[in-house]
Amino acid sequence: IFYMISPIAVSNSFLTNKECKFLIDYFEKHYEENGRYTHKGTQTLVLPYSPPFHLRKEYLRRKIRNNILSQYPNLIFNYDHIVKWPSGSSREYHYDRDPLQHGQLRADWTSVCYLNEDYEGGKTMLEKLNVKPRTGRISMFNSKNIRHGVERVHGTRYTYIAWWQEN
Repeated sequence: IFYMISPIAVSNSFLTNKECKFLIDYFEKHYEENGRYTHKGTQTLVLPYSPPFHLRKEYLRRKIRNNILSQYPNLIFNYDHIVKWPSGSSREYHYDRDPLQHGQLRADWTSVCYLNEDYEGGKTMLEKLNVKPRTGRISMFNSKNIRHGVERVHGTRYTYIAWWQEN
């Protein structure tokens, strides 16, 4: 269940600790194999290109999609990643990309699920509001209209991020 903290929605127990730990372990096991890239100091496992026949991974992806779509039925799922934010990484304020400039799917909304909280910093910054990471917490916001970024991380931060398009 999401609750609103204008201009975003947050759910505190979106994933269990065990599910979050599984996604971190999945990242660590499969990052070097395939479906990976680095971006501005982060390491990213692109889930659609990771090993496709892992039932638990696919179950969790479907669970996340279905839970979000139950609250936001006007959205269409685009793509998802697990991102490892090493110590010292951050992301400046930005809007999500214009697909006409970058040749990718349109990203109108973003969901960020925090997979761990054993680090300092790393808050999701949304204009005048910061979302503090808590294991299993998810935030959802209109990323084409709300400037957002990530506060400098001290430790290692893991997130599951998905991008959505308005129908």
